[in-house]
Amino acid sequence: MTVEVEGFLLEHVGVEVDFHHPKGRDLKVSAKTEELYGMEKEVAAIFVRSRDGERFSPDDMLKVFLSRSEAPLAEFVVEGTPGRGKAVARAVFPMTFPEGMMHMETEEGDVDVKTLKIAVTMQPAQGAVQGGPPEERG
Repeated sequence: MTVEVEGFLLEHVGVEVDFHHPKGRDLKVSAKTEELYGMEKEVAAIFVRSRDGERFSPDDMLKVFLSRSEAPLAEFVVEGTPGRGKAVARAVFPMTFPEGMMHMETEEGDVDVKTLKIAVTMQPAQGAVQGGPPEERG
């Protein structure tokens, strides 16, 4: 699924998860979680809010993050220069969770998520004028 934000199209690339667990990011998710993510990617409801059991997908998590973040998208760009012609850039959106807030099914049962990084590609939305000084934008 592609999301438009600030005149850019964001397309899901992947996630990196670290856990509140001695194995940290080396802890493997359950076969069920891996299969669901493999089939549905960004719309797979693989994150569970601990207080009520509501499930969230990477796409849901990104939307919540972006709705609460006051930082411009450019702050999250890690590679490339979005907005220059048809350039495609890569951005990573980091999220941190206290213990007991969000968990995933892992090989060792339900384990709290410590950090989540969602990677996307971003490019100017069609018709959006991006980059350059204002006088160059027309």
